Amino acid sequence: MASKKTLEERIALIAEKERKAKEKTSQIVEQRKLLERKQQDIDRRQRTKRLIEIGAAAESVLGRPFEEGEVELFMNFLRQQEKNGSYFSRALQKRAAVIPQASYESVRSFQNGNEASAGTFCRQE
Repeated sequence: MASKKTLEERIALIAEKERKAKEKTSQIVEQRKLLERKQQDIDRRQRTKRLIEIGAAAESVLGRPFEEGEVELFMNFLRQQEKNGSYFSRALQKRAAVIPQASYESVRSFQNGNEASAGTFCRQE
């Protein structure tokens, strides 16, 4: 006949299960924190890349590097343009409506400055 466990033994078993569950919970929390840190790192790298690309594009249009104080002037100019009519925001909205219909090749052609061969990208239907 199987012997019944005493209350003390049952309490000890429950306490051991509780300890293991807490340990497992702390491991899961650490895994979540690690993944969150990785995501923050990815987001930071993407933001840095985007900021560098924007700065490079602005300098490319300007034809020379920004000098001290010109970045603030440039930002004020962009703010004023948005106040005057949100020209850039409206252009982005129009473009966003067209992009899902565009093929990868036509977007690449457009980005490379070959607008004639990017007809499907530029055409709104």
